[in-house]
Amino acid sequence: SILWSFAALEHVPSKATMDEIKHSLRLFIPALTSQGVSNSIWALARLNKQVDQELVEALLGRSLELRMQWSPQCVSNCLWALASMEYYRPMTTHNNNNNNHHHHNY
Repeated sequence: SILWSFAALEHVPSKATMDEIKHSLRLFIPALTSQGVSNSIWALARLNKQVDQELVEALLGRSLELRMQWSPQCVSNCLWALASMEYYRPMTTHNNNNNNHHHHNY
């Protein structure tokens, strides 16, 4: 993808170009493979130090749909990217009558 290409070249595009790339990426998320999701999250981390929460959430949502297809390399790249962006999603707690369960929302 063009996003990955910019990141691999370590070329940060203008804000307007980056906004257009992000817009296009949002449209194509449903068609992304696990490699595409991983590459996109990696590239966002390389190019942006400020997290685009909605875009990352959408990519992570797609990653859950593809969870059985992820290679160790894709998982590693994605985890590095999320850590690099200092991405944080709080754990939610649900109270189910007698039982208290802690669920991770991924």
